[in-house]
Amino acid sequence: MGGVGRAEAAPARRIAKRIGETAISPDAIARGILHALEQPSDAEVGSIVIRPTAQG
Repeated sequence: MGGVGRAEAAPARRIAKRIGETAISPDAIARGILHALEQPSDAEVGSIVIRPTAQG
């Protein structure tokens, strides 16, 4: 009762593996935000979208 069966565990493992392959490091996120913050005062950054370059 209440456990995850073998059939449900396999897709979860594949998803976890894929997330690990495409995850962005905290350092990369920080560099992206810093880039936006370093723009000149006469430039408005309306939004920031940071995503991995390896999207499958």
